Amino acid sequence: MHDLPGGFSPDGTRLVYLRHGTGEVRIIHADGTGDMSLGVTGARGVDWMPDGRSIVAGVDGKRCSWTTGTIARRIEAPNGNALEAHPSPDGHRLVFAFDLNDPNACCMSIATIGVDGSGLREIVPIVPGVEQSAPDWRATPG
Repeated sequence: MHDLPGGFSPDGTRLVYLRHGTGEVRIIHADGTGDMSLGVTGARGVDWMPDGRSIVAGVDGKRCSWTTGTIARRIEAPNGNALEAHPSPDGHRLVFAFDLNDPNACCMSIATIGVDGSGLREIVPIVPGVEQSAPDWRATPG
């Protein structure tokens, strides 16, 4: 089995990834040295915050956690499962796959929430029979 890459730090020196099977959040230097666990397991999706010091991870399906070795902040996503969270370029909001209606359903919407836990907003509704996942922020042409 293979581990699951989350992404490179903003300065490109480290990679955050998930251990396959356990969802353990780990960081390794880009040259392959310094592999270490952050002590967080059960994550589904992981990414760097723009500050390069913090990590965002969907944990237990309902949390988005920021960590710098330990969980520094948790945001509960009410009434559903939050997966594959990614921060906005300015670090003020997260986008993630989310089921706002039925946490046991197979189909996800795309939602955003502020890093302070406010402003949960569905931006792409659930489409029956369509699994929407892997949301990310992209700059649009000006």
